Amino acid sequence: LSVAAFVYLFSPLLARGVLQLEPVPAGELRDDLQAVCDGCGVRVRQILVWRTDHGMVNGAVMGLVAPLRFVMLTDGLLELLPRDELRAVMAHEIGHVRRRHLPWMLATLVALLVIGSFAVDWPVRIIDQAIRDAHWDIDAKIEAIQWLDRGAVLGATIVSLGLFGWVSRRIERQADSFAVQYLSSAAGSPSVTPGAVAAMSGALGSVARYAGVSPRRFSWRHGSIRWRQEYLGGLVGLPTDRLRIDRVIAFLKIGVALVLVAFGVLLALDARNAQDSAPAAEANGKPGYHDRSRLVRAPEFGGGTALSQRP
Repeated sequence: LSVAAFVYLFSPLLARGVLQLEPVPAGELRDDLQAVCDGCGVRVRQILVWRTDHGMVNGAVMGLVAPLRFVMLTDGLLELLPRDELRAVMAHEIGHVRRRHLPWMLATLVALLVIGSFAVDWPVRIIDQAIRDAHWDIDAKIEAIQWLDRGAVLGATIVSLGLFGWVSRRIERQADSFAVQYLSSAAGSPSVTPGAVAAMSGALGSVARYAGVSPRRFSWRHGSIRWRQEYLGGLVGLPTDRLRIDRVIAFLKIGVALVLVAFGVLLALDARNAQDSAPAAEANGKPGYHDRSRLVRAPEFGGGTALSQRP
């Protein structure tokens, strides 16, 4: 975990070296982009350009803390999009920082893995007990339980990633919303303006057009461009400080926090129970969970059953 945390924290520096990212040259364009950061109250170490020979039209924000935070924009994005759409893209990326999406995405993934594990736990327990009670050879039981373990992991992963995709698409929606909130506020309007929506929606359309992607193409993490544009169109005239997506994400964050706290409590209780029961189980000679003898039925006498103690 320490190594993973270290890599994640310093990955922006690694990415800068690997991708050979360069600072955006000083000038009116850089001033526009920096003004978005300043207007949102977000500090970044540098705004970088990724030279792809116009092969990509995209942007990203990297880094959890300001000294290691970079905004990366491809050369295609900087050279092909008009000024208002570039400001919208920059505001979208800064929105991820202001709404603290990066740490919450990690916390959400952990919480959803917990939820996925609990979702498959009940059917797995039933199948596991059925295998143990079956009149099978012990090796067949062991193999069946091993396959059950693999299936449980796969099932929990499918549930977790399915839910994570839904959450990720709402996070992208909130970043889109943040962009129109910022652009509308910068224009002095307390409600979402048509110009702000046109800038963000147009930026999405430009990205799809220059990338040769259909606006209706579905993305697991981002949704389709058309889906996002239709949502933005419905924001015109709404108060910038009372958008529904902000309430949805707030409730999601509360739910994630509750799941993680509950899981932490369960882990602590489980560890305590295991610590308390270990001496008694050892004194009684109770077989461990993976003891092969627990999987074997002894011959029945008088209607009862007992566990065979054969090695």
